[in-house]
Order: sequence, then structure tokens, then C-alpha cells
Amino acid sequence: FPSHDSKVGGIAKFGTDERLNLRHLIDALQAIGDPVQVVVKAHPNQNIEYLISELNERTATLNIQCLMTVPEADSVINDLIVCSDLVIGMFSSLMVEAEILGTPTIRLLYGLSIQDPLEGITTGASIRNREEIIKHLKNNLHTQNLKLSSKKRDSKKIF
Repeated sequence: FPSHDSKVGGIAKFGTDERLNLRHLIDALQAIGDPVQVVVKAHPNQNIEYLISELNERTATLNIQCLMTVPEADSVINDLIVCSDLVIGMFSSLMVEAEILGTPTIRLLYGLSIQDPLEGITTGASIRNREEIIKHLKNNLHTQNLKLSSKKRDSKKIF
């Protein structure tokens, strides 16, 4: 979730923020039940503790491994994108980069009360409710599972 909405008005200004969308993502992953690794790349201006508290509260007892990148990881972002099965975000240039690098994208826009700033720029699915995120996660992760079955990976990687 490389967006920093909470630092610039968050829910009051946009109707949503990165923590709320992270909560929706984790809930959907829990409903699917497949083991996954989620790598969270925070915006350099983002309140990282705000995200970490959500991760700690939500993933302690789930089959979801969450990792938070450090700002120094920016030098390997493209490597993380290419190694990921799926890139999920809100309205970040990373969504465009992922599409250029051939990694499927999903944009979580639950409750967004402004015009989508990436509308017409990215081709990934724009998700606005729980049913859609579950459907798209299953589709993307299970499609990737078919492609990667010979690699015997235990879990999917989401960036």
C-alpha cells in the first residue's frame, strides 16, 4: 500500500485510507484461507506505526505473513514487483510500474469519495467492495498457482 492518505486527510478527505484498505485486504485473504506473504511498502511520508498496528492486530493468528519494507528498499522495488504474484495498492505510481513489468494489479478503492486519480491510466481492477476483492484475489492467486505449480511455492506473494 504505497499511498499516504492518512498523512493528507485520510478518511475525512478521501473516504478511505491505507489502513482501512489494508484491513479489507487482510479480511479478504482470511476468507480465502490460502497461505500468503504480504509485503507492505510504505510511502516515505507515511506514518509507518499506523500501518504496523493494523498488521499486528490483524495477522497474529492468521495464515498470512506480513512484512514491512524499509525506506532503503526503494532500490529493489522493481525486483519485489517482478517476484510478486500480485501488486495491490490505491493510487500509486507503483501500480503503473507493476503493469509495465507485467505483474497483475488490483487497486483497493473502498469508500473512495473523490474521483479516481488513476482512472484511465492503469488497467488493473478497481475494487470497491469485499465480494470483488475476494473474487479478484482468488482469480489472480489461483491463476498464478497454475503457472507456478512446478515451482512448489508454499505461499503467494503480494506486494
